[in-house]
Amino acid sequence: MVARKLTTALFAMLMLTAGVASGAAATAAPVSTADQQAETGTTLQETNNSSVNVTTGQQLSTVLAVTSDDVQSQVEETEFEIEYENASDEERAEALADRADRLRERATEIRDAYRIATEAYEAGELTKSEYAQQVATLNSQAGNLFGSYQSLSARTASLSALELRAAGFNGSTLDESMNELDGVSGTGATALLRQFTGQGDGEVEIASENGLSIEVESEDGGQSRELERPGDDSTNLTVTQRTALDTARDALTDVNSSWRLVNGRIDRDDGDYEFRFHVNTDTTVGQASVTVDGSSGTVVELEEETRLKGTARANEAQKSNPGAGPPEDAGERGNDDDKSEDGDERELALVVADGEIAPNGTITVRALADGEPVTGEAVQLNGEQVGTTDADGAVTVTLPATGEVELTAGEGELEFELGEEDERDEVYRNLLADATLDGDTVTMTVRYDGSGVSDASVYANGELVGTTDADGTVSFTIANDTESLDVELVKGEFETEFEYERTDGTLSQTEGPHESDDGNERAEEASEDAEDDEQTEMEDHEKEEMEDHEKEEMEDHEKEEMEDDEDDDQTTETETETPETAEQ
Repeated sequence: MVARKLTTALFAMLMLTAGVASGAAATAAPVSTADQQAETGTTLQETNNSSVNVTTGQQLSTVLAVTSDDVQSQVEETEFEIEYENASDEERAEALADRADRLRERATEIRDAYRIATEAYEAGELTKSEYAQQVATLNSQAGNLFGSYQSLSARTASLSALELRAAGFNGSTLDESMNELDGVSGTGATALLRQFTGQGDGEVEIASENGLSIEVESEDGGQSRELERPGDDSTNLTVTQRTALDTARDALTDVNSSWRLVNGRIDRDDGDYEFRFHVNTDTTVGQASVTVDGSSGTVVELEEETRLKGTARANEAQKSNPGAGPPEDAGERGNDDDKSEDGDERELALVVADGEIAPNGTITVRALADGEPVTGEAVQLNGEQVGTTDADGAVTVTLPATGEVELTAGEGELEFELGEEDERDEVYRNLLADATLDGDTVTMTVRYDGSGVSDASVYANGELVGTTDADGTVSFTIANDTESLDVELVKGEFETEFEYERTDGTLSQTEGPHESDDGNERAEEASEDAEDDEQTEMEDHEKEEMEDHEKEEMEDHEKEEMEDDEDDDQTTETETETPETAEQ
């Protein structure tokens, strides 16, 4: 009954939303000849080489597709919430792992759909409008997926990394899948969605030449840009950060040269420089992010969004509609915090001028204001002051061994990662095992973050010796001549190993928790067994096919022999009857 009520309510929501949205879409623009052609299936003609004509029919079909995905996502999220709330911790970990697998599959489906649509567009199988509509729809689907992803990430914080690992949860793989959706989740694709759902009007331009480029300019003066192109697959940072910053700045729309750098980040894993900018003038406010390839020096990603402020937007609206009054924020002005004491906007940027970014490495950082060195500026590393800039705007910084690095000087920021800890490191860091020896009996207690690890299978020198109890304790015997002891712990999909030495009747741990070699061997053996099973299955299938073929051949041969025998009998009968017939 509850499920039926939920389904009925969601269906009503779908119909209501579709009706309202379609009404809004119908009033967004008059139905033109191009609209009628699109609605009757006629190929849509582009207005020029790059602009897109968004028709009322496309708006309606997009609203229906988007609403359907919204409802489906809500249904799945509700079902998962019910399952999660009624489960134990172990069951919750399994539910999170299953949910993560589903979200990862969904991300792959969206990414593949985007790739297929792009290839079809480049091959001339889709018009710009059709392609733009598909990108807009995928943007909505990606938005729903990101919402589920964020909800899932929040829930994982309540469970230990060990329980998640045991259940097969792989957060890093899910993160990578979500990061690969950048092409359909940026500002340009989001602006396309507004156009194709009737929530915005204006000019749309889209191009695909060495990457996807989207530009959407709304009638109230707002503008959204998005660019994505492939890098050179190199992770080397051969281009200096200062050069990359100049390249990033040149890629931005000219807004009276007022873009201010607010954050710089070095992605050492991908070999990229990432920059974030803000603009805040008397007429325009906006933000942008630009990623520059560290080896080729080219812009590989760009997202930019600007809008007119109140008075400017009111003036723009008055031109198109003289009877319109000023918007509610007509008096909006820039933030005074963005201005220096003399009233001019001041950009303070941090760049790495010398040295290699590495664990415990030493680098020289320069503080620049509008490209000029800043003297006497305090520089902080992760919140602690490490020096003051000299006459060249430089300061020497010694980096930590691992973790996130955040360098700040005034409003300038620079971020990067050093030896980022992954899920396995976290598990091993919080996993402890105490082992005592009494005669030939070993008593071992395994704890994770202070709590006992229960229901884990324990192997001693390759042999299963027991399972940990609720306190994480297990006891087993070893031979009197045992000198070294390798203890392997297996819980679900998590495996780890401890190593001990026996000296004078005691056990000393010689190596803490680490990845199990036996586990790897078992995984390889399991893989080999699976391959053998697959090969055996193929051989059995081929054998069956051969037997069927031989059987068919045998049946055909027997049939031919029977037919030949019948022919021989018929011939003999004819030869026998012929003399009698002659006598008669």
